[in-house]
Amino acid sequence: MSRISIRAGKRVVRKALNTFANIRYITLKRIEMAQSLMLTTGEPLSWISIACGMADQAHLSRWFRRIVGEAPSQWRTSRRGR
Repeated sequence: MSRISIRAGKRVVRKALNTFANIRYITLKRIEMAQSLMLTTGEPLSWISIACGMADQAHLSRWFRRIVGEAPSQWRTSRRGR
């Protein structure tokens, strides 16, 4: 087992937390972009997911449901008439 100082350990933890926070922020911004595209375009969700930097539609759907609380298609349908 290697030994590191407390200061070095704190640096490692801080870097890991910052990385997590950055990933979360980027994901939130991608979801916001997807919401905007869903409201302003008629493009399919597969196109929107790629345009937002997601790997595919399943990736967008999974994160969208976690963050927004409903599927992207349901969210889009419920807001189209507004």
